[in-house]
Amino acid sequence: MTPEETHALIDHLDENRTGKPSGEMEKFIAGNADAAQEWYCMNIALDAIRNAGLHEQVAAIRESLQTEQENKEPAVTDQYIAAPVNKSTAAQQPSTRPAIVRNIGGYGLR
Repeated sequence: MTPEETHALIDHLDENRTGKPSGEMEKFIAGNADAAQEWYCMNIALDAIRNAGLHEQVAAIRESLQTEQENKEPAVTDQYIAAPVNKSTAAQQPSTRPAIVRNIGGYGLR
């Protein structure tokens, strides 16, 4: 392939990604085996670049989350575990009495 054809394929790739593909380049790619191979390689390269960028974004987010979790002070979580000083601990204890069960049918028959 000539450099002009390669540049035309690159321009077609840009146009294709923006949603404005040209019909004559599609015919050229379909009719020329070298152009079809070059087109396939360009699309694979573009997908690899997108994938690498996605991995970089995920790695950056993961790193920021890890540093955020490492920088948290343990005192912040202790206030939720320990009982407050001004409230009684009896109010926080669950009730040990059994639940009251009433028979509604008996009231209806009366």
